[in-house]
Amino acid sequence: MKIFNIWMPWLFSRFLYLDKTAVVMDRNGKELPEPALPGRYRTVLLGKHTYFETIAEFTFSDLKEIIAAIRLCPADYSPFHTDLFFVRRIGRQQDKTQVNLWFVRPEACDIIRRAHPWFVFPETGLWFTGSQKTARCLRLEKKDSALMVHVDTDGAVCSAMTLPGRDGSQSFLRGLGPQGQDCPMETFSAPGAYIQALLATVSGTGPLVLKPFLQVRPASGDGALVRAGLWTLTGIALLLVLSFGIRSGMAAYVLQELKQTNQALTQDLGDVLEREAKTRAIENQIRILSGPVVSYLPRTALFNQMYDLLSGKDIVIRRLTVTGNRVELQGLSNRASALLDTLAAVPGFQDVLLTQALKKDTRTGQDIFSISFHVVPEYPVEQ
Repeated sequence: MKIFNIWMPWLFSRFLYLDKTAVVMDRNGKELPEPALPGRYRTVLLGKHTYFETIAEFTFSDLKEIIAAIRLCPADYSPFHTDLFFVRRIGRQQDKTQVNLWFVRPEACDIIRRAHPWFVFPETGLWFTGSQKTARCLRLEKKDSALMVHVDTDGAVCSAMTLPGRDGSQSFLRGLGPQGQDCPMETFSAPGAYIQALLATVSGTGPLVLKPFLQVRPASGDGALVRAGLWTLTGIALLLVLSFGIRSGMAAYVLQELKQTNQALTQDLGDVLEREAKTRAIENQIRILSGPVVSYLPRTALFNQMYDLLSGKDIVIRRLTVTGNRVELQGLSNRASALLDTLAAVPGFQDVLLTQALKKDTRTGQDIFSISFHVVPEYPVEQ
């Protein structure tokens, strides 16, 4: 019997879906006519735009040691610093433990703290049930993007986003290697159907799969999230005792089990707080010395996209330089201002500007330009 089947509809009866904007939804995926904030929510569901997702390997298997290692050197795993992240164990292969990591962006952390949720779920972290026999591939059409998710039989999750109107499914499946060749793609064109399918998957899972997303560990020095975690433990304890008592008449036995679980979770919380206190000074020093992480772009894919944008526009590129996420273009154009507008219109390009004053080529009469811009981390440059 799945305990969560009893109270999952109540947990998701009204929840906050946080993506580029924050909206309140019911369990059928319908937006409710009420302001997203302020308010308290039992559950916060994070859209892909609010977090960074990756897979990492560690030589040790203890989850507390893995969390401590991530807190010690967060820049080794995330392109930005954050106080809130989730870790779920995938498995152990060749003396290495694989884990899925989700790092929540700082601006989303502020909203989550104000919501005081019991659970915070990244949407790509919920498609694994713990009992599935085959891999899954899914595609969700959103208003301004499309989300593609792959979950293998071990629970490893990887995802990508593409621009609206572009079918990047084949590129995404090819990037998965052999495991993506025969995986059928399940497509959701409406948010309601997507949310219902997602919640159906969650209802079929168990507490251990969802434990990494339970808010009992403090994400920062803010005590509000700690209090929310303690309220979560109290609510889960009451619900579990009630369901067991009604169905099997073993309320006393279940209550004893819950007390032991509560003590174990409290011990885990104390260990994390102690590790955080010891490593906070070291973490700050590492963050200052390491600086921002430079994400290297797939250059061939970037060159192909630049070719699609600029071909047929009487533009001559004399030099294209890529340094980390910064791109510099130098060349000739009939209208350099139009080229600047074209690049600025791409959602993933930021800080598009001229680095030198425009000049005229005396031979052709064209504008001599020098333009630079940054590519947003995780921007889905098509392969």
